[in-house]
Amino acid sequence: MTPGFAEWSDAPQRARIERLKLHDARPLDAPRVNEIQVAAGRTEVNLERLIADADRHLLVAECDGRVLGWAAIHYLSRSDGLAGRGHYLAGVTVDPPERRRGVGLALTRARLDWIWERADIAWYFVNAQNTVSIALHENLGFELVGTSAGVHGADFSGGLGLIFRAERPHAPENPPAKAKVPR
Repeated sequence: MTPGFAEWSDAPQRARIERLKLHDARPLDAPRVNEIQVAAGRTEVNLERLIADADRHLLVAECDGRVLGWAAIHYLSRSDGLAGRGHYLAGVTVDPPERRRGVGLALTRARLDWIWERADIAWYFVNAQNTVSIALHENLGFELVGTSAGVHGADFSGGLGLIFRAERPHAPENPPAKAKVPR
């Protein structure tokens, strides 16, 4: 397993968490978010600073008042090679004992909904070794744009960076109403 990445498994998904609630991250979520970061083999974050950043939007997932995971969106105002300007899914971390229960999927769908209210394109870049994240995003319609050794300051230590994008799904056109025959 690569430190910081969820481990791939072909095992069936565990029981979904039925009472999962998502909300914008709050400063009071910081201690639990950092517990999750450490448990997942990642570095702690300054959640208060991230919340205050106007170019970011952060969500947490909780059940019965306990934070189980968190995720971020980051707006990048410039292109970087193949990586365009726009809203990026900027990471999702789920408490390891709660993985494979739909938390990461719920956080990612909610972030996409947030982006679709603002833009027609969503971006995502990832270390090529993070196969769990890649599979999740491909299942949500992300397509590979290209590869890079670094994107927007991320250097993909120990791996190659993959750049993905997805287009907002458009609602199917409503069929025209049938005309009523006058009687």
